[in-house]
Amino acid sequence: MNKKTIVGALLIFVISLSYFALLQFSTPKVLYEPDSYYHIKLAEMIRDHGPIQNFPWAQYSVLGKDTFADFDFLFHLLLIPFTFAGLIFGIKLAGVIFPAILVTILYLIIAKRELPFPFFWAVSIFASGFFFTHRMMYVRPYLISIPLSLLIVDAIIDKKEIKLFILTFLFSWTYVMSVLSVVYALVFVFVYAIKKEQFPLKVLFSAIGGWLIGFVAHPNFPNTLKAMFTRLFFTTASSWGNINMSAGVEMMPMTTRIFFVDLGYVLVLFVGLIYVLMMYKKEISATSNCLILISTVFFVGTLMSRRVVEYSVPFSLYTCAFLCRDLIKNAKAPQGPFRYKSLLAGRTPIAVMIVLVLFSVFSVKTFARDYNYIAKERGDLVEKGALWLKDNSEEKDIVFNCGWDNFAQLLFSNTKNYYIVGLDPTYIYMYNRGLWVKWDMIRKGARKDIYDVVKNDFNAKWIFTMNTNNRRQFIKIADQDPNLERVYFDGNSIIYKLR
Repeated sequence: MNKKTIVGALLIFVISLSYFALLQFSTPKVLYEPDSYYHIKLAEMIRDHGPIQNFPWAQYSVLGKDTFADFDFLFHLLLIPFTFAGLIFGIKLAGVIFPAILVTILYLIIAKRELPFPFFWAVSIFASGFFFTHRMMYVRPYLISIPLSLLIVDAIIDKKEIKLFILTFLFSWTYVMSVLSVVYALVFVFVYAIKKEQFPLKVLFSAIGGWLIGFVAHPNFPNTLKAMFTRLFFTTASSWGNINMSAGVEMMPMTTRIFFVDLGYVLVLFVGLIYVLMMYKKEISATSNCLILISTVFFVGTLMSRRVVEYSVPFSLYTCAFLCRDLIKNAKAPQGPFRYKSLLAGRTPIAVMIVLVLFSVFSVKTFARDYNYIAKERGDLVEKGALWLKDNSEEKDIVFNCGWDNFAQLLFSNTKNYYIVGLDPTYIYMYNRGLWVKWDMIRKGARKDIYDVVKNDFNAKWIFTMNTNNRRQFIKIADQDPNLERVYFDGNSIIYKLR
């Protein structure tokens, strides 16, 4: 690695740190989304007690009690140093450093190959739209799995089996989608076969071996098998199917309009380079074809589930660097409005940079408006109620939490009590469909026998609900039930005690 690349990487890292710090610490005491509370709390638990084998805090979950699987184990290990800075500040600091590392790795894997304009492709991440910026502020395992994915593909291109084995092993401890590491290798084998070029199968076997051994060596194996099935298949199918799970918005499809408007900058670069290469009738390299296929699948995945945007953006920019190399190789391209010299000379680079800046400003302004709204309107609505429960309940009392999405904040503030389910409603469905039906009907106000169900079926002594419009009917029924006593209300959350 030459001096120029090192200096460039340091500059990219500093710029990225500044950019993400500006966004993350614009509300220093509020986390932008609830799952971050869960991840930093689990990191603290692992720090104090070692790897978690039993997770009683989710009593009626397929990932609770003795079936728990921490498929984000390596991510939680990496969070441990940040817990010493205080949990809120620590998770926010991680939310600055991890995405900055992602951008820096993108720069490095482009620059080391001497692909054109590595700095440009790296900073283009800042112009990749509101949704991508939004996802980068979620302190979740994909902040580690995305740079690992880029490094895995980089190792596949280099055909470095040992490096690939180590990376796929680590990947299997980082994210439930770790099987992607094998898929990346399969794509290269497939595309090279179509182009009748040789690609060593030992690279594929190295990817499979690293992933498989890592998967089996996971501290929670074999529980990870069921966890992988739940997350990869059932959660996705239930989000698109006829079962109304009330799953997170991130699982929902992205509208075509938002897709083309929000990702417009990246799409123009990606599609534009492919179009120009086709105009030149120049054969695109096998590696570029592999990356085009991977990026296209991620783009389609983004349309089907908006959460995939965090993969589609960095991979498409990485692909653009290879496409640009293929374009520059064609130095004797035919004359015309799309000739090579006209693309890289005169005012074109300036125009592109202006567009990059404008898209970056738009992304930041849109994000800041949404972020400030969250800080002002939501804040931490759960903490006060969770702390009241901690002070007024008995050890290991079960709390019937009406919202699965409140679990992370409840756990963060109160590990004294146990809860019904958290992180994803499909976990209780797969645990026991009958209990899921009762839990779902109770919280939606579709049943009046709240006391009997909560006490006899869930063994709970408390009920926790948010004071929101979608809980109005439940609250109305609960307030009229003589066996339920409203013992806490702070305007945001309500707690009932079973008499």
